[in-house]
Amino acid sequence: MPAGNPASSGCCASRQPAASQRWYANVSRSNEVPTFWEIVNGEVAAPMNPATASTSMSKLDLQRALTYEVGGDGAFTVAGRDQHWSVSLYRSNVDDELMSVTNENGTPAGTYNYNGRTRHQGIEAGLSGTLPSPGEGMLDYRIAYTLSDFRFRNGQYQGNRIAGVPRHLLSAEVMYRIGGWRFGPNVRWFMSDTETNHANAPGTQQEAYALLGFKIAYEHDAHWSGYVTADNLTDKTYASSYAIRNTATPAMPIFLPGNGRAFSAGVAYKF
Repeated sequence: MPAGNPASSGCCASRQPAASQRWYANVSRSNEVPTFWEIVNGEVAAPMNPATASTSMSKLDLQRALTYEVGGDGAFTVAGRDQHWSVSLYRSNVDDELMSVTNENGTPAGTYNYNGRTRHQGIEAGLSGTLPSPGEGMLDYRIAYTLSDFRFRNGQYQGNRIAGVPRHLLSAEVMYRIGGWRFGPNVRWFMSDTETNHANAPGTQQEAYALLGFKIAYEHDAHWSGYVTADNLTDKTYASSYAIRNTATPAMPIFLPGNGRAFSAGVAYKF
């Protein structure tokens, strides 16, 4: 994905049919200027001798997009407590998308404007609130889901998915709260395999994975608080990141391993 500073303009409309409900729609155009690091390229000839390093500059156009979005947010009541929801659907038609890729060695190969149109569309939804639980405590929960369908509309990779964008991502947390204590599990779930190259070559996808965690937090008073967290409790082996290429084979170096089981703790004081 590009990392420039976009400029945008557009129009929007909103409606609030009730005090606890709001709906909106907007249309916007945006331009994104290539960054310095996207324009300037560094190259080192094989066998990776620093003395052979050279630099060059790429002539890049603005990335332009026309985006449509509809969504809403609000609240509803369960057992006398407000539950909050939000949802957004969007579609962005992009021209001259800035693509940053790596070479066969996994080192940066530069950035270019895709010679064709691309489309970014998806859904973002969230739900959070507090529910009664057995005993004297309460259950605080939050769920966030993202669907991303980023594709090439025409050109060399027509119909393919744009690499580096997970299609389905879910994060959730449930915390039991009693007194100053809060504790419970959380999960971060990449629900589908993710393409690592724009050619969508078979056997080169990042595999889906889910990471289970647990958190214990305590608020002593208005000033002192502390926490202990455990991440990747099952010590799952997974690829957390990868090099994005135009095309690749299963034999190329692609994946970087994610962190194993880990624990952390902290104490905070508010003045």
